[in-house]
Amino acid sequence: MKISKRFKEDIDCVKLRDGSTLLENIKSELRREYDRYTTVNEQLEAMQKEQIEKQTADDRISQQIEELKKLKSIGPISSRQLILEYFGWRKFSNVKEVGAAAGLVPTPYSSGNSQIEQGDQ
Repeated sequence: MKISKRFKEDIDCVKLRDGSTLLENIKSELRREYDRYTTVNEQLEAMQKEQIEKQTADDRISQQIEELKKLKSIGPISSRQLILEYFGWRKFSNVKEVGAAAGLVPTPYSSGNSQIEQGDQ
């Protein structure tokens, strides 16, 4: 969600239900929060731009990232992190191995008479 660039000026026009304006300390706080918001937003945009530039450098990685981005809830940043940090150094033979590595499937331990699900302690 984008906030208007005139936000700081528009604060002066805000009226409460009784017709009064906001207190000066509230206006000051809102302006400071807006400054924080714009700083963080600029940093995020710069980071995304940087990651997109890195992504285009390697066609194989770029293709894998595009495939992951087709899934709901996975954007350019998280797909890049998953490819480089999770799939980049491991080779998985099947879907079960991926699920087990992510902790999404049970990992049984069986030795002699002992049979337990690891992680159930």
